[in-house]
Amino acid sequence: MLLLIGLGLSPPGSVSVEAWESLQAADSVYLEQYTNLGISADELAAFLKRPALLAPRTKVESEQLLHEASLKTVALCVIGDVFTATTHSVLYLDCLKADVPVKVFQNAGIMNAVAMTGLELYKFGQTVSIPYPMPSFNPDSYLEKIASNQAAGLHTLCLLDIKADEAKYMTIPEALVLLKDIRTPIIIGIAKLGTENHVYAGTREQLLQHIWPSQPHSIIIPGQLNAVEQEFVEFWQK
Repeated sequence: MLLLIGLGLSPPGSVSVEAWESLQAADSVYLEQYTNLGISADELAAFLKRPALLAPRTKVESEQLLHEASLKTVALCVIGDVFTATTHSVLYLDCLKADVPVKVFQNAGIMNAVAMTGLELYKFGQTVSIPYPMPSFNPDSYLEKIASNQAAGLHTLCLLDIKADEAKYMTIPEALVLLKDIRTPIIIGIAKLGTENHVYAGTREQLLQHIWPSQPHSIIIPGQLNAVEQEFVEFWQK
């Protein structure tokens, strides 16, 4: 059996009681490494009072976990919610197709936690990921998706690149450089959502000059604001 366990946005304390009990009963516990920013395997092991191993990207995206879960109970822990990353959805589907028992423990993730900014969730359009540009890989499709959301008056959540295996975590100022062609009077920056909940709204220049806490960082490009949303944005500008 494979246990897909969301650790929430303030791990390890946000692990549910049911997930805790399942983690204690599992034969092996892994902590996903490559999208992880928030807890180490040693910290998770200390919290659980049992061994926990890092699962690199190669293990998660190969058939290694699937094969292991067909023989014993394996828990894969993920920061935030299990289904925020497509990789975990694919792993879940692979279990279903291979008839490997799988159980999911969902938790708070960035996709629903952004509601604490005061922007209404049902008014968000396509979520975009902003990757680090590379010499042979520099996709910019996120710009078209942002423009499409803007045209429809919808908010855009921008998830910033995390390369934990390289210790690279994109910052809001880095992302703003890549978003230089997006025209919007106000941008909302979010840092350490789920713990410090640091939110600041302002112009591009104001966000570039703002002093941000450590990552993870995210950006929201607001669409059309109703009266309550406008009041929230004005509050975050202080």
